[in-house]
Amino acid sequence: LPVARAGDPAYAAGTPARVLGWGDTRGDGSHSPVLLAADVRMISDTECATAYPGGAEGRFVRGEMVCAGLPAGGADACQGDSGGPLVAEGRLVGLVSWGVGCGLPGKPGVYTSGAMVAQRIGLSG
Repeated sequence: LPVARAGDPAYAAGTPARVLGWGDTRGDGSHSPVLLAADVRMISDTECATAYPGGAEGRFVRGEMVCAGLPAGGADACQGDSGGPLVAEGRLVGLVSWGVGCGLPGKPGVYTSGAMVAQRIGLSG
């Protein structure tokens, strides 16, 4: 799976994306026995920074993190999905990292940026 680099249109706000994992689906800490997928959309850095300005809920860091979710909530990664892929336009755009709750309105999932990881480990185009 190719990694989307900085500036790739796959990161654009509104781009459809899919997150995969075996994490919690019921809010009780149990994990799925099968790989599941949730369809979300990429969220702008500005919107994500507004949702996570710092404090108890965490702070979004531009350039190191990306966000994805749905405005009304309902689809998201959850506990147990950490490290799983976020894929948009056939490219890896992020790795599940953190969030507030799971699938809550106004609280998108936060992902480690695929572009940042690629740059830090020296992947070439």
